Amino acid sequence: MSNDPIRDADQAQRILRELDEFGVFRAIEGETIRKLCETQLDGKAETERYVLELVRVLQANHRQRRFLSKTVEYGRLDADNLERRRKFKAGGI
Repeated sequence: MSNDPIRDADQAQRILRELDEFGVFRAIEGETIRKLCETQLDGKAETERYVLELVRVLQANHRQRRFLSKTVEYGRLDADNLERRRKFKAGGI
């Protein structure tokens, strides 16, 4: 990411659009949940580690999507703020 929040927001929005178009977030979530449902909880330490890893995948998937969404939102707010400042300086407000 750069120091320009508006450009970062545009990039994040493009990435989100492409990932949503291909259903990447939903595919990761669906496959991970399927694996969780198929896992037999037998009390073994190895099984517990596997389940925890799957939960971490779900959490990371959610965090990544939320991060991209927040980047887009922040860039929009920054763009709106810059537009208000421009109008104020021009005497439009």
